[in-house]
Amino acid sequence: MTKRILFFIILLALPLLSGCWSRKEVNDVAFVSGIGIDQMEDGRIRLALQLAIPRMLGSSGQGGTSSSGEKDIAAKAVWIVSESGESIMDAYRKLQEKLQREIFFAHNRIICIGESMARQGLSPVLDFFVRYQESRMQSYLIFTRGEALDLLYYLPKFEKIPAEVIRESEKTGTGIGSKMRDFAEMLLADDSQPLADEFEIVASNVQGSEETAKREAPSAIEGSVALKGLAVFKDDKLVGWIDRKETRGVLWFHNKTKKGSAYTLEIPKDKGGGKVSLEMISSKTELKPSLKEGEVGMEVKTYLKADLYESSSSLDLTDPKSIRLIENLLAEDVENRLRLALKKVQKDYRSDIIGFGAAVHRKYPRQWQNGLNERWDQVFTEIPVTIHSKMTVRNTGLTGSSLKQKEEENK
Repeated sequence: MTKRILFFIILLALPLLSGCWSRKEVNDVAFVSGIGIDQMEDGRIRLALQLAIPRMLGSSGQGGTSSSGEKDIAAKAVWIVSESGESIMDAYRKLQEKLQREIFFAHNRIICIGESMARQGLSPVLDFFVRYQESRMQSYLIFTRGEALDLLYYLPKFEKIPAEVIRESEKTGTGIGSKMRDFAEMLLADDSQPLADEFEIVASNVQGSEETAKREAPSAIEGSVALKGLAVFKDDKLVGWIDRKETRGVLWFHNKTKKGSAYTLEIPKDKGGGKVSLEMISSKTELKPSLKEGEVGMEVKTYLKADLYESSSSLDLTDPKSIRLIENLLAEDVENRLRLALKKVQKDYRSDIIGFGAAVHRKYPRQWQNGLNERWDQVFTEIPVTIHSKMTVRNTGLTGSSLKQKEEENK
């Protein structure tokens, strides 16, 4: 009898358990693919949203060209809307009042922040996205020297959604690739400072036009979006930028050098002249802090394996001495990149974005908690650093002689 009663209770409860009480129909929501945030001259915050247009994402949604040669704005796959307010929430509510669909953040790819907003401080921005339940902590956080709104207006050549292009660029590993979650963790930690990638819009003319990309209409910027470098922070405020060359050094400190990175080395004229190009196969960086009588030191060890892919030098690549020369030149090049990045962050910006504090904290947790953490801003700028590199050229290809060398031999 008991089993029969239990069976009927379960049977009656089944209708109540079916379905999704919190479901949202596709036709009722506006999917956010990218977010742009700027500080206006009057101090208000402008929130811009890149909204995907579902009906334009299919094969029939390709952008067309009108008889006048201008882009058909109605054929694009995204719609940019923006509004300013006293806070992110204020601007968001104003936008929501003007849209017939509910704004949906769960599919957002990127959050782009303009320079003026970043220099004012990111706490208001981060507070909203950390608290709001629909926001994605996996969204990439990027910065630009101009206005974030411009990056949302960028028109990609190969993708329909501009934010998707930037996300794919971040996934390649050419930059630091900071997500919202990563940035927030760095900001809250007492042994590191935040950093993120900087993007810009460059001219789309691949043949070398010097004319920069400009806004052609209130809806479009022709060009290509590219990683320019890194944004450096001290707490939640932007303090400066790092260019592409210095970025390579920062990536070495973070053990984020990308497999496949290329290095081109100049061979001294008395050693054969010309250039050689190598592709990185693997790399590793070790940070080894020391603490003696209250003084912090840091030893940086780098390891790299590379294949040689191109040579315009007269070097005999079958000779071990030539390989050692290339390895020494490669080590010198890597060490120069590291020292260039180190000077920038240690002396110019005085911001530990390279992980020295985290390395000291791991090795000396007691000393860190007993006051070293409170003095770290000053200690970091005075740390003596020694750098040692071990480079290995693994393969030189199917021939030992370059074409230049063979030409010289045939003369």
